[in-house]
Amino acid sequence: MVEVKRYIVLAAALMCVVVAASGQQRVHVAGLEDHAEYRALVDEERALVRRADSIAGRIAELRQTLRTDTLGRAATSAAIVAMEGEGFDIRGRRAQLAGRINTIEQEWILENLLASEAGASGGAVGADSTAVAGERHSRNLVYSSYFERGLDAEQLAELREAQEAEMEMPVLLASWRDNRRRRELLAEEYDRTGAQIAADSVKGMFDVEARAQARIEERIGGEWSAIFDSKSYLYNLIADRESRTAMLTRFEEGMERLRGEQSRWQGVAPASLTDYVLQKRMLVEYETALAENLGNAGAVDSLRWAARELPDARELEEFGPVELRERLFLDYSDITIGTTPYNSSNPIPEVAVWPRGSIWRVRLGGFASRQSPSLFRGASPLGVMQGADGRFTYFAGGFASDSLAREAVERMRRVGFRSPSAVAWIDGVYIDPAADEGARLYRVEISGVGELPVEVREAIASAGTGDSDIVRSGEAYVVTPLDAAAATTLRTALERLRTLHPEMNAKLFRIESGKLKIEN
Repeated sequence: MVEVKRYIVLAAALMCVVVAASGQQRVHVAGLEDHAEYRALVDEERALVRRADSIAGRIAELRQTLRTDTLGRAATSAAIVAMEGEGFDIRGRRAQLAGRINTIEQEWILENLLASEAGASGGAVGADSTAVAGERHSRNLVYSSYFERGLDAEQLAELREAQEAEMEMPVLLASWRDNRRRRELLAEEYDRTGAQIAADSVKGMFDVEARAQARIEERIGGEWSAIFDSKSYLYNLIADRESRTAMLTRFEEGMERLRGEQSRWQGVAPASLTDYVLQKRMLVEYETALAENLGNAGAVDSLRWAARELPDARELEEFGPVELRERLFLDYSDITIGTTPYNSSNPIPEVAVWPRGSIWRVRLGGFASRQSPSLFRGASPLGVMQGADGRFTYFAGGFASDSLAREAVERMRRVGFRSPSAVAWIDGVYIDPAADEGARLYRVEISGVGELPVEVREAIASAGTGDSDIVRSGEAYVVTPLDAAAATTLRTALERLRTLHPEMNAKLFRIESGKLKIEN
């Protein structure tokens, strides 16, 4: 049998280069000029390249606008998402076209080269071949007469449907890779963006891509599972009917190696992609061996050609998750004492409250009416909040932790404030430990895990739990006693960790009159 490398060298002599409208070059096989489908596919591919270039240029313009046009950000972001979606569809269609174009080229080359080889050798079959006299071969293995003879009509139709469906898998994988790359770029852009509005817009586009990626993974998993199950069952069925014991043994050994590889790569990439990459390679290896066993030289070379295009198992390391670490644009500011920046033209603003994240401030006092800025001894920055009872409470500074806020409280006492105190907003919820009658009467229960993961222990340590104890109660871990701020901080941190430990459950309780009252 002629080696694949020799075919490639010979094929190169049959090829000429044509320049596409985009300025890129595509290798075109001489001899296919009159192939109507091939010419139509190449023309469509060129048109898609032009459209993709146009969209890429327009998106670049819109991204520049996004950075400068504050008022129109929402509309600009929506336009970018729409054009990204169109570009996604174009890339998917181009992947389909490339697959079909390559198939036509490959089949034409193999047909001519194999015919040439057969003429040179007199069409002899190798001595180690087990081909049946009169067997009709096909470069697409499942269309060989071997399967027509060994399977009934319904089984044969199922096998060929699985083969046709398998042609779509590289297209889906290319779409997934394309989607992943866009998410990487969006994550990088998110990290560079300095304004919260622009960052939120980028995050919105990232989330759209994440949902699209999840749908692609679901399709890959569902469609490939059906393909692999059908082909595996039917290959073994016909091998058993034909008493091909060696092939049955080969398949079982391949499955045993596959299970070991799947265990090794578990968790590195999405399960659907891991299964496809590993199972597809195992299946192609088996099909190649079967084609060799049948003396089907054309199918052997076609399968070897296909194997060269398969992702290597090591590429799974590049298929890991793309994460966007959500940024908190909280306004942390230490308290300064000097000339007050506030007056009738620049009044003390309302306290800024963010829906996510934690910020501590120093509470300076509560009043029945608004106060003059001069009352606050030149402290800044200041903020005011009017409660449901109509009273006005004033706050100073903004700190990332309880300890920093308490240090600021002592400084405020030294400059003359009588009763400053540290308070917090945690995920938009106002916490005032000093006003809480049950300041140390909270507990958090953690269940659904065996040993406490390292990340959970770190969250407990960094939540301001102080001298609280971690005790085991049945199947749960209990962290108590806690003040309101530490309890809320810990519960919020544990909720975020559920992406890593979905089996974990955290509940917040308040102790009232010796009884537990669940807070969430």
